[in-house]
Amino acid sequence: MRYSSLVVRASVAVMVAISVGACAATPASPSSSAALPAASARVSATSSTGIVESPPASTSAAPSSASVPAGARIDGRIQVGQPVAPRWFAADSQSLWVHEPSSLVRVDLATSAVTGEVPLNSMEYGYDTTGAGSVWQTDYQNDLLLRIDPVAGKTLASIPVGSQPLGVAVTAGSVWVADEHDEAVTRVDPKTNRVVATIKIGEPGPAGPQIVTAGPGGGVWVGVPNLGEVVRIDPATNKVGLVVPWGGYVASDGVEVWIAVDAGIDGKAQAIRIDPDSGKVITAVDLDQDPGVCGMAVGLGSVWVTTGGLTRIDPATGRIVGRLDLGGDCGNVTVAGGAVWVAAEGQMYVVRISPQ
Repeated sequence: MRYSSLVVRASVAVMVAISVGACAATPASPSSSAALPAASARVSATSSTGIVESPPASTSAAPSSASVPAGARIDGRIQVGQPVAPRWFAADSQSLWVHEPSSLVRVDLATSAVTGEVPLNSMEYGYDTTGAGSVWQTDYQNDLLLRIDPVAGKTLASIPVGSQPLGVAVTAGSVWVADEHDEAVTRVDPKTNRVVATIKIGEPGPAGPQIVTAGPGGGVWVGVPNLGEVVRIDPATNKVGLVVPWGGYVASDGVEVWIAVDAGIDGKAQAIRIDPDSGKVITAVDLDQDPGVCGMAVGLGSVWVTTGGLTRIDPATGRIVGRLDLGGDCGNVTVAGGAVWVAAEGQMYVVRISPQ
């Protein structure tokens, strides 16, 4: 699986990150009118724990690539910094926040202009998200969760969490952090900036919890590569309440839950929609794309999966309705400001895409 291989590589060199991520739909922070410290212009043209056995899926056969329209168009590639791999980002109502090794870069959603940078300690890997009036950034090297003021562009708090934090998500009244090497998730109260619970998922080790996303009913969904699972944490009990035997990128719009996997029900790369209560497969869509999956987001009435390009799925029918050639750009994907954004791993830019 692509995302676990990235983590293995990163663990060897003091390691990796993401959200759901980032990829995930999280509450947007309030609008901010003040600009961050100026940055140079960078815009280029343009209930009890248990494995749920999945029944045979209602798999919709994907049409051949030749018969699938683009479904979207590339608006531009916005230069944000160094050619980072992997790269993670998040968005609020006004800005895209892009993690770079020593800063958090702000991109205006309306203009695609880089409007500021928040200085950070040097960290090769870091996931970020927005919510509770702040931007939240995990610091993998120093076992911290950073809380950043989106208006002033300053770090408000450095909160100690578990070992090698990666994914982060915000729900009503809580911030959730995946502690990759502790095989746990830390729950933080944004009112006090203090840890209020630590939820154990398994035995500590490498390639543990990575991706975190907020889902229906306040549930928190966590991708755990070394178990090949996605688990749901019940915020009322601070316990794992459901285990889904499909390891991959998990994303939600607060209503539906999707998992993108490199080897699905038929052994092929698939986007799988699961029932958030039972964990059973509702729909499985063959992606029919190489290389493996490197990101997923739900928004603008579609499910978006990055592989060698961008695949657009109609969640109502479970059919692929668009495929866009990204010229090899791949990585984290998010929906914000009426556009789809792709992180473009290993490049100096992020890609802005408009649905058609």
